[in-house]
Amino acid sequence: MGCDAYHPVSKRGSNLTRAGGIGYMVLDAVDSLILLGLDEEYQRAREWVANELSFDRNGIYNTFEVSLPPPNCTVLK
Repeated sequence: MGCDAYHPVSKRGSNLTRAGGIGYMVLDAVDSLILLGLDEEYQRAREWVANELSFDRNGIYNTFEVSLPPPNCTVLK
């Protein structure tokens, strides 16, 4: 959990830089998990955000992508 991209065929995730991921997939999916009533998955994502999410990475990230997910995270409160 916490990868930046998901590859459905291989069922694996990858990160955008070697510095590690910043959880694009988790952040992007949070609101969908709530809307779909996937409470168990939402709780898992919420715990990951609370305990593992870190933007402290020494890498080059697309700031457009970084700025989109956080508004979705308002549902984490």
